Amino acid sequence: MTAKWVRYFILSAGGILLAAGLIRLLIVLNDAPVLVLPEPVLGLPLGYIVLTVGILELIVATFCLFGKQLGLQIGWLIWLVTNFIVYWFGLIWQHDQTQGAGWGTLTDPLRLSHGMTG
Repeated sequence: MTAKWVRYFILSAGGILLAAGLIRLLIVLNDAPVLVLPEPVLGLPLGYIVLTVGILELIVATFCLFGKQLGLQIGWLIWLVTNFIVYWFGLIWQHDQTQGAGWGTLTDPLRLSHGMTG
């Protein structure tokens, strides 16, 4: 019973990561001017960071959606979440007030509140 619930969780996480990865790739293809600005934690152009995160999300989504080893799928999810948490701690440590390292600017045409995008 528990394994079935975990399987549904992994499949839903894989679907969310697949969507997020594809959206990030579309953002990079958009050629927005904000993508050349340096990212606050690593100092690299934001476009490279968005592309790298999108590819990593697609890789983890593939493991979640098509993998057979439950432990390995959970391990990939934990690894990705840990990276996101470490990144956000880096933003907090640097007292950075950006909206998700540029997401607020990229989502302005959608008229979402900055708190939602951050």
